[in-house]
Amino acid sequence: TANDPALGTGHELAVSDGAASGTRVIADLVPGPGSPTIPKMLVAGGRCWIEADDSLWCSDGSTAGTVLVLPGGRELASAAALPYGTVLLSASDGAQSRLWRTDGTAAGTSPFTLVPSPASVTEFGGRVLLSDGEPWITDGTSGGTVLLRDIRPGAAASMQGSFVVFGALGAFVADDG
Repeated sequence: TANDPALGTGHELAVSDGAASGTRVIADLVPGPGSPTIPKMLVAGGRCWIEADDSLWCSDGSTAGTVLVLPGGRELASAAALPYGTVLLSASDGAQSRLWRTDGTAAGTSPFTLVPSPASVTEFGGRVLLSDGEPWITDGTSGGTVLLRDIRPGAAASMQGSFVVFGALGAFVADDG
């Protein structure tokens, strides 16, 4: 964030190319002199995904390309890109984590209900690894979303934490009981 006194906006979302002349405020996320709280920013699909005052924003680094994607009550957990400009966002409303599929616009953002309540999403070779306590993989379609393995059948969730991708492998920690 940066504060440009000439704008009278407080500290707001800014970009920089590393030079003073290339550093500027691009969006007034909290209209007026107030400043947003921005606890998390992630990059996925060539765009920046921003949690600001419990709303989720998408930015391509320009003023025109910075838009509100999901209003109020959301905490951004993770983001991962699928091919063709689609991004999966894992966001919590405080009570439950939920997966959203988005093209970076409010109209193009909807729940992705194929995995009950994912805690994390991780890019993996043109697909996305998901965890709701068990490992899933998706290409963003219903037919391409599968449970990789029920590690602890009939019991509480087995996965702890998120995936780590290295080369052609994805690693995670799980408890098989």
